[in-house]
Formats: sequence, C-alpha cells, structure tokens
Amino acid sequence: MIRTPSDADSGTILEFLDVAFAPSQYESTLRPSIMNIERPHWEWLAEHDDRIVGHILYTLANDDSGTSIGYHLAPVAIHPDYQKRGLGTQLIRETLTSEALASESIFVLGDPQFYERFGFVKTTSAQCPFDKNNQHFRALHWQDRERPFNIGYEAAFS
Repeated sequence: MIRTPSDADSGTILEFLDVAFAPSQYESTLRPSIMNIERPHWEWLAEHDDRIVGHILYTLANDDSGTSIGYHLAPVAIHPDYQKRGLGTQLIRETLTSEALASESIFVLGDPQFYERFGFVKTTSAQCPFDKNNQHFRALHWQDRERPFNIGYEAAFS
C-alpha cells in the first residue's frame, strides 16, 4: 500500500531511513529539515504488513533566478529486506502519476539506466551542482532552455 505519511509516522520514518541508507544518517537528518520549510514538497510511504518498507520525497527545484521549475526526486528508499522485488519501481511510478506531480517537471540524480525506464532523459540546460558534467542527472517533462544554469535545491541539501 502506498500512502502519505501522518505526523505519527515521523519517528518511524527516521528509523526506516537510517536502516535503508546505513551507515549514512544524512537522509534521516535531511527529512526533518525539509518538513520544517514552508514550501511545497510531496512525500509517500510504501507499507507491507503495517511496516514501512519504502519512502519517497519530492522537493522544489529552482532555476538560477529562484523560480520554481518542478521537483527533485530525492531521496527514495526501499528497506533492504524488500529490495529487488519491484517495490521501488512501483513507488516511483505511482507517485510520478499522482495528481500532484503528473504535469510537473521532475529532476533526479541517480543511476541513469534505472531512471530512464520512467522516461527521464539527460538535460543539458539544468546543471546539477552535485554531478560534474551531469552524467547521472536526468529530467522528466522538461524542455531544455538555451542557456545552461545551475539548478537549485532546498537549502537542506547543501
């Protein structure tokens, strides 16, 4: 089952992120920072037997003038015990087609082969500050602009 989280899920989500990204705790410190900003973001959980087994978060993407141009997909996580079962694919597909995101440009930094399955393509205008030469940076529903620019992330990502 895929659902939006409630306030009661917060502690469980942080524990889940620590397990999913172990030994990194960056993602579990990132989430509270995102939740404290008053800008739009979207978040979903995947559950199995009343247990969180997946998590996905989308935060605003900006151009160099600060104008919102879509959303970043990051992070996405599947519990290690549930990986390689198609759950991550299902979570991404369902959220990308949600009413909130279906018509938005979405940007992602990750395995190009994985994300290209969803229609993400390499972008030449939006330059990712975390990926020299944009080798792993992809976009969905994005029309490249003439002039390259550094895409902006929420401050919590820096």
